[in-house]
Amino acid sequence: MPWKEGFTPIYTFNSSMTVTLPDRDAFSITGYKFDLWENNSDEPAQDWNGSGWSANMPIADQTVTAVFKPKTYSIHYYNGNTEITGQITDPAVKHIYGINTELPQNVTISSYTVQGWYSSTECSGDAVTKIEANQVPADETEGFMFYAKLALQAGISVTWPSYSGDAVIDGTPAYTQSTNIITFNVKDTYINATISAYLDAGSVSVTKSPGEKNCSISLSNQLTAGYHQLLVLAETESVTYSQTTEFQVTGSAGN
Repeated sequence: MPWKEGFTPIYTFNSSMTVTLPDRDAFSITGYKFDLWENNSDEPAQDWNGSGWSANMPIADQTVTAVFKPKTYSIHYYNGNTEITGQITDPAVKHIYGINTELPQNVTISSYTVQGWYSSTECSGDAVTKIEANQVPADETEGFMFYAKLALQAGISVTWPSYSGDAVIDGTPAYTQSTNIITFNVKDTYINATISAYLDAGSVSVTKSPGEKNCSISLSNQLTAGYHQLLVLAETESVTYSQTTEFQVTGSAGN
């Protein structure tokens, strides 16, 4: 019997002793929880209740068996730091120890489809398709946590307006779905300026080499259907120029 460290069971009682058998806190079995004691004796005690004898130990020897049940762990799915609720139901929201649990497929979030589930927010490494039968979460209270790698569904389009005059951006920006990156060129006037940007009022990191026109923004979160604003700032030695571009992501949600 795999008793927990520091626990010493008592095996011998006399008929005048009150007996209470060890409870669930005395056991340590990965993936299982203690349910009850079964009395397997030929002469079971009349007051047997599954945890001990509430009065005195019966005169006859007693044989009892610990009964264990597999633990059930919760499964949580996230889009970035936001938990996904509603789209995913049983059996993919819980893992019963001893049984393989397949993670859900063909899940859509707004205008995106889930390409895969990952164990980290960066969605790096190999995608997870199932929880193995004998797998347990790092924190049994929190359960399993998986993060969605999203891609725009077919038929989704990003519409950019065109600008002229004193605009910072030269031409029309582009969005690459597979890498989740926005790219644009700055006008020649600003190739030596410091370029920064905000997407929907949130600061985003801009990659630009000195003396080059090309700029790229790696998005940490997927774009959602609707209107968005991209603010680009070009800071020179004397003044900062800005351009706000409102663009639209359109398309129907998944079937």
